Formats: sequence, structure tokens, C-alpha cells
Amino acid sequence: MGIKFASVFFILFLVFAQTPALAQEDSSPTPTVKPTINRLQNAKAKASEAAERRAQKLSEARLRVCKGRSISLHNRVKNTVSRGGKMHQRLEHLVAAVDKFYTNRLVPQGLTLDNHDELLADIDAKEANVALLLDQAKATGEEFDCESDDPKGQLESFKGDMKAVIEAFKEYKLSVRAFVKAVKDLAAESRDNSEESEAQI
Repeated sequence: MGIKFASVFFILFLVFAQTPALAQEDSSPTPTVKPTINRLQNAKAKASEAAERRAQKLSEARLRVCKGRSISLHNRVKNTVSRGGKMHQRLEHLVAAVDKFYTNRLVPQGLTLDNHDELLADIDAKEANVALLLDQAKATGEEFDCESDDPKGQLESFKGDMKAVIEAFKEYKLSVRAFVKAVKDLAAESRDNSEESEAQI
């Protein structure tokens, strides 16, 4: 019986001795889990802060690029208006000189263009169209603002206006060329007639 009592006592001793060790093993993961969760939360917070800083730097960089383009666009507007004005002035002088030649030289000889008034009316219409489109492009370019709701849309609108101005100038030049060619052909006809009359004399 003493042996049974000793063996039961030994077994109970082992069971109670192992229970605190198991309890310590069970409680040990909890403190390591909390620091791991804290580390993960800190890493997520740092990553989101870094993402915000990158986004802010990117938006600042885009704003700088946009402001650089804005300066370039405003300079382009000034240059376009200046060049358009000079080109318009040259074409006006050309039309005036050719019309003066037609009126003073060819009409007194009895040589007239049947469509003279239509040619000049076409030139005036194309000239008015150029002026209108040039003013529109100038207004669109001056309204461009990087901090507006849609700067990209404004830029595309300006590009579209500039294409329209270029096409209008091409049409204006073509109408001026048509008038100059008509007067030139009439003058060549006048020369041919005078040469024939001199040959007959």
C-alpha cells in the first residue's frame, strides 16, 4: 500500500508540476502576438504616410510641370497673335496692291474680271473668319489655369482652336492667291494683246 501511495503521490506531483509549465507555454504566445500586431499596424501606418507623401510630391511635380506648360502656352498665344497679325497685314497689303494695279492699269484698258467683286468678298469673308478664330484661340489660351477643374481639357481645347486658326489662314491665303492669279492672268492677256497690236503696226 505504501508503494501504491508513493506512486499515486509521484503521479500527482508530476501532473501538478507540468500544469504551470503548460500554463506558461500557453500564455507566452499572447505577449508576442501583441507586438507583432503593433508592428504590422505601425508598418501599415508608415506605408500609408509614405504613399500620401509620394502622392503629394507627385501632385506638386505635376503642378510644376503644368505651370511650365502654362508659361509656354501663354508665350505661344502671344507669338501666334503676333505672327497672325503680321501675316494678315502682308496679305492685306498684297490684296490692296493687286487691286490698285487692277483698277489703275487694267480697267482703263477695258480689261475687267467678271468675278472681281466675288473674289474680294471671298477674301473679306476668309479674313473675318481668321480674325474670329484667332480671338477665340487667344481667349482659350489666356483662360488656361493649372488649378482649374480640367486643365487637360482646356489644353486640348486650345490645341483644337489653333488647328482651326491654321486651317482658316490656309483658306485665306488660297482666296488671296486666287485673286492675284486672276489679275495676273488678265495682265498677261493685256500684254499679249499689246504685243499683237504692235506686231500688226
